[in-house]
Amino acid sequence: MKSNFFQIALLLLLFNNCKDKYDFKSNGGIGNLVIDGNITDGPGPYFLKLSTTAGVYLSPAPLTGASIDIVDNTGSHESYVEIGKGKYKLNGAVVKGVKGGAYSIEIILSDGRHYKSTQEAMPLLQSQDSASFEVAKIRLVSSEGVPVDNLVVKVFLNSILPKTDAPAYFRWSVDEVYRLYPTCFPNPFNTCPPTCYISLPVTNSNLEIVNASEYTDRRLDNILLMTRDVDHTFQSKHYFNINQYSLNKNAFAYWRKVNGLVTRKGSIFDTPAANLQGNVFNVYNSEERVFGYFEASLQYTTHVGVARGYIPGDLENPCRFTGLRNFGNNYPKVCIDCLSIDGSTNTQPSWFE
Repeated sequence: MKSNFFQIALLLLLFNNCKDKYDFKSNGGIGNLVIDGNITDGPGPYFLKLSTTAGVYLSPAPLTGASIDIVDNTGSHESYVEIGKGKYKLNGAVVKGVKGGAYSIEIILSDGRHYKSTQEAMPLLQSQDSASFEVAKIRLVSSEGVPVDNLVVKVFLNSILPKTDAPAYFRWSVDEVYRLYPTCFPNPFNTCPPTCYISLPVTNSNLEIVNASEYTDRRLDNILLMTRDVDHTFQSKHYFNINQYSLNKNAFAYWRKVNGLVTRKGSIFDTPAANLQGNVFNVYNSEERVFGYFEASLQYTTHVGVARGYIPGDLENPCRFTGLRNFGNNYPKVCIDCLSIDGSTNTQPSWFE
């Protein structure tokens, strides 16, 4: 739990609202394309993010001005629309994700570089998921050598894998959505600003990958997907969304390689290996390294909500009014205008209670 609210706010502002956002930091290359996106069997829209590596251990720079098209196995095609900060949206008016369909994308950058992906087949099988959580204390040792009890929420997965002779591959990731009530300040007699619902993206610390054939009883029981420190985001209802993706063989091989190359403490692309090639390639330069993977997958989401009553004790509230020091420019902007936080919306998700 951090005591400095402005550090917290800065971190939150770095997040975006893509579900599968990974913090790719380059190990030296500059200008390599980074792709993060998929198409699922949901109704759409579908999202894709483009960026380029920026140098040694720097986060990638958003890539704007690209032309992106998707084509399916029937020959139908549709263009993505740029929505800002390197994010592109496919409305799904023509090309929709369906079981058994196959999809590829074509990308042309503003500088003329031309990329394509291999055709990705969407699987047919899903598993049956349920999830749970527990609140626990973990004993840590501070930098001064003092034992400290840290309050955490642990998220667990149970899944019944399909019993079939056909190959079946899956990955799970966890994103979060919490509710934030902005402060009725400086005039509490005015109408209070609307409530915000803020999405926190996925990191590799909550990534699980499974080949169903490796489990004779076809069950996953109490798999720990995530351990999350309790902080101010638990002041109100806080949801963990467990996203299941059914993968084809090639996508499974890629994600297993990723999982084997990174630790559970960093980000998924902290130190990308030279051979971590996805399924996107430069049409005219096969030697160029492209990071990331364009995926066609079935998706199923399980929602687990942690109500405030499950969290014992007091929680830090960086927006709590504490007197004259809160007046004027000293009062945190995000406490008055929570839409200033990336990933924030006033629209309540349909599953959010």
